[in-house]
Amino acid sequence: KLEDLALLAEAYDQWLEEQHVHDDQALLDAATAALCQHRHPPSAADVPLDVAGLWLDGFAEMTPQEQELLTAMLPFCRQATLAFCLEDLPTDTPPWLSTWGLVGRTCHALHQRLAGHRDIDLEIVRLERAPARSRFTAEPALAHLETHWSRPLPFEGKPGNAVSLRTCATPEAEVVDAARTIREFVRGGGRYRETAVIMRALAPYQDTLRRVFQRYDIPFFLDARESVAHHPLAELTRAAARLLTHGWHHDDWFAALKTGLLPVNEADVDALENEALARGWGGERWLEPLRCPEDPDLASRLEKVRRRGVLPFLRLQKHLRPGGSPTGRELAVALHAFWRGLRVDQTLEAWAEGATARADALEGRTRPQVHRSVLDQMLDWLRDLAKAFPAEALPLRDWLPIIEAGLAGLSVGVIPPALDQVLVGAIDRSRNPDLRLAVVLGLNEGVFPATPPPAQLLNENDRAALTEEGVALGPDRRWRLGRERYYGYIACTRARERLVLTCARQDAQGRELNPSPFFSLIERLFPTRSDDGIETAEDWR
Repeated sequence: KLEDLALLAEAYDQWLEEQHVHDDQALLDAATAALCQHRHPPSAADVPLDVAGLWLDGFAEMTPQEQELLTAMLPFCRQATLAFCLEDLPTDTPPWLSTWGLVGRTCHALHQRLAGHRDIDLEIVRLERAPARSRFTAEPALAHLETHWSRPLPFEGKPGNAVSLRTCATPEAEVVDAARTIREFVRGGGRYRETAVIMRALAPYQDTLRRVFQRYDIPFFLDARESVAHHPLAELTRAAARLLTHGWHHDDWFAALKTGLLPVNEADVDALENEALARGWGGERWLEPLRCPEDPDLASRLEKVRRRGVLPFLRLQKHLRPGGSPTGRELAVALHAFWRGLRVDQTLEAWAEGATARADALEGRTRPQVHRSVLDQMLDWLRDLAKAFPAEALPLRDWLPIIEAGLAGLSVGVIPPALDQVLVGAIDRSRNPDLRLAVVLGLNEGVFPATPPPAQLLNENDRAALTEEGVALGPDRRWRLGRERYYGYIACTRARERLVLTCARQDAQGRELNPSPFFSLIERLFPTRSDDGIETAEDWR
């Protein structure tokens, strides 16, 4: 198996060298090599970096590449602070199921690497818990949860409103309950930005959250990369390829016209579509002048729309190889010229300027950033297309699935704007601000903690054999279980005033679900809670 993988890797490396490009995974190695080259410069003037201070925080895991880069960077720092979330000092073999096992393994490996470095003076400082300076000073129940997460002890007293466990009928009922809780919090004087909705994975809840929060008029930001597979520019590009391949089908033609990127207005497109359906216009008929003998004025109006819509596609067709079999490079150049001719960049910028921040916050979207980023993403995609298939000449029908696959995988990352809105995200991605209220959804078995995914290239036996040979690999299934316990700790210790935890009795398909082990852990920590067994129904208003 390793020989097969080596053959593939060698072929890929050779292709990268021939194309004079680098894999983005090699950027860390390149940065490390550059720093190591200047580690001992002949004079102070030759030092490439002079870093006054470096701070590292929030890392539960670090790849060997990341550790090597950090090790190469530290000699250029006057002072550095590397913070790790651990209960005790790391050991050689931290237990894999411990909440702190994976972080301890990372910290220990980095410590071993730095301790033997002659240019680094290493000091370990343990920050003991200081209740007087804790975020949980006003809520002893939350302080108890944080302190005794790994070794549960019953809380002496009642947690009051600080910790709530709620059982809901379905995941949608969980979201409805979260919306009600947030509205109650805001009516009591809280701010949306002091609230977060946390889950293990965002995808199963994303559409429901968007729908329910809009219904409750709650502004929110979904912390996830946004797919642009159906952005108007992607739809236009997809429709153009289909039109030139399949012969001007009705759906492809009007999908292109409705993107808003062609020089036609919406009312004219609607009129053209109504007339096309009534008269049966379609196919190559769109390449001929339109005639309506009984209504010359309508014919003249629709003919102008047809001509303005068709011309950009005819120009695109001329840019392609006459035989209809362009190379990847020719196809990329033609599509770029197609966009440039339509002044797509100006249209997208106008859309971004016209977006309203309040409406976008209520929809959980950040459209201005998306419109400004999508063209860059699409241009990068064209460059990849030209690099990957520089000389392969294929008929357009063979390019179509390649174009479809490329567009389907495009996404953009967005930065949360500085608005009063709820942050909604997955625990392994989102970086929560200072929170007063945290709502954690999906505390069900197999959901949170998540079940480790099945092995792909290397199974567990392969990984064990490589580990025995000293090969550094990522965490196996056992270590991933420990990571889930750490994620549970992080999720349940974000809020300084109130924590609401929910689970569902059934999934969206009606299959029965069991509560998460975290649910049982909270029950052991707070046996005197007053909300045990609450059944939250959905709001059908």
